[in-house]
Amino acid sequence: MAVGTPVHLIAAGATSTTATSASFTPSANVRIFALATGRGGTPSKPTFSDSLGGTWAEVPGSSTPHGNLWGLLLYQDVGASPAARTVTVGSTGATQVGCEVVEVSGTGGAISSNFQVGTSDVGDPSVGMAAYAPTSICVAWGIGSAGSAWAPPSGFSEAYDLSPATNVRLNVSYDMVSPSTSLTWASTSTSAIGYALEIPEAAAGTYTLTANTVAVTLTGSSATTKVDRNLSANTAAISLTGSSATLTYTPVPTGYVLTANTAAVSLSGASATLKVGRKVQTGSGSVSLQGGAATLSYSGEVQTVRRGDDAPSGRLPAFVPEIPELAEIEEVIQAEIKRPRTKTRKVKREVTQQIIRLAGLFAEDMPPVVYRQVDKAITRIENNADDHLLYAAIQLAIIKAIEAEEEDEMMMLLMVA
Repeated sequence: MAVGTPVHLIAAGATSTTATSASFTPSANVRIFALATGRGGTPSKPTFSDSLGGTWAEVPGSSTPHGNLWGLLLYQDVGASPAARTVTVGSTGATQVGCEVVEVSGTGGAISSNFQVGTSDVGDPSVGMAAYAPTSICVAWGIGSAGSAWAPPSGFSEAYDLSPATNVRLNVSYDMVSPSTSLTWASTSTSAIGYALEIPEAAAGTYTLTANTVAVTLTGSSATTKVDRNLSANTAAISLTGSSATLTYTPVPTGYVLTANTAAVSLSGASATLKVGRKVQTGSGSVSLQGGAATLSYSGEVQTVRRGDDAPSGRLPAFVPEIPELAEIEEVIQAEIKRPRTKTRKVKREVTQQIIRLAGLFAEDMPPVVYRQVDKAITRIENNADDHLLYAAIQLAIIKAIEAEEEDEMMMLLMVA
């Protein structure tokens, strides 16, 4: 938002140590500046207040005693719902006081450091300013003891040039286009004070978007959200979706993780290596690797599979099942772990039924021992959510379940015998 043209609001003065203005209402969302002075006698630093009890801040370095004057420049930011008010200026020891209030839109934040004060004993103060920002304007204020109309600095337009008290002359002017850095006022006053301040354009707002458990919606043709931190999860998983493969790196011991959705993933390079924690499929057939140290060797039509640490020792059961729907089983378990409900025996039994059916095992009645062993696997995963344990936990649980079933059958045979 560009800086707006300064607009005179109110002035007040009196042959007294205090003066109060008429009521006025500034515009919404503007910054108002007040020029205050005490003149004659032995004036003290001016005081300034409004009828609403608002806070007025001094422009740093503006409190200036000179000759029989004491000048001060203040400002206040007005919100979206301005109310009518009056202002009061005071100066102990002065014979006259005066003030003027002007509003400027499109500015805010800290007061610019490009601010100068000049004084003169012949009514013609001057100041030298630093270079202005391209979008800034310059506002100049003048205070004179006695005298008539002032001539503002070259190129400046006047917003106010009157005497609110008999021997107090106040002048406000501005340059919206190309303010000079060398400013000189001309007047018939005796003692005089001149102020010049760069008024910058308000900076674009910085917003923080925060959501707890509800959704956040951004609307508009160019709505954008920027994230400059890391996205992390505690015990729950983070899913990346889309057909594009993504390679991420996590410090040792994890290393590189390659993730793809439905599209193919290609690795190239003299020493490219792919580590897969689930299943590798080649051609039209399927090869499964199981166990923490499982390896696959392929030569011609012969496929040799060596089981790793996960394989049970001794005799293998007659039927060691594969789990073709492992991804779906993982989703069932992870979804149940995240659900905010007590993991009762009934709940775990329901989850176990889903897992066994997804694995394609025991189409008819399932032996109770199978429920118990898979339930143990779910509990292990719930207490230790490392993804790489998932396959081994379920596979081993079902193997143990089948072994236990065979032992039950053997016991039944012995009892019959």
